[in-house]
Amino acid sequence: MRRLKTVFFVIIFLGASGVAYASDLISNEKVSEQIMLMIESAEPTLPQEIDAMTTLVAVGSFGVRGFEYKYVLGMTKDQILNSTGLNLSALKAAMRVGNVKGYCEEEMMYWFRDNFVEIKWTYFDVNNQELFALRVNPNDC
Repeated sequence: MRRLKTVFFVIIFLGASGVAYASDLISNEKVSEQIMLMIESAEPTLPQEIDAMTTLVAVGSFGVRGFEYKYVLGMTKDQILNSTGLNLSALKAAMRVGNVKGYCEEEMMYWFRDNFVEIKWTYFDVNNQELFALRVNPNDC
């Protein structure tokens, strides 16, 4: 009987913990409000040169819980592919590794992870031709 009480307690505790965690997740409406505030504060600073090759040109929202960064790379698609020696899918895969690592490990990204906000990075060449987009969410960590 004592063992049954212990098992029952553990089940109740774990169940309550799960409910508490789920209730800590802020609503879609609150996420949207926060994303809009981030967009409003970032837009006046754009475009923003990240490095000699990359410029952040826009930020925005997508879907229900998504935040998007849009970048222009300072070369044409052909120049990018020739300089890296990679095809577009290999380049996308290589960049995804770094983006996932940053999303999952960078302290400044905790709000996105903790609130299950997906991030999308969209890359364009100098002629504004979309090269690819990468999406990451906490499931990727």
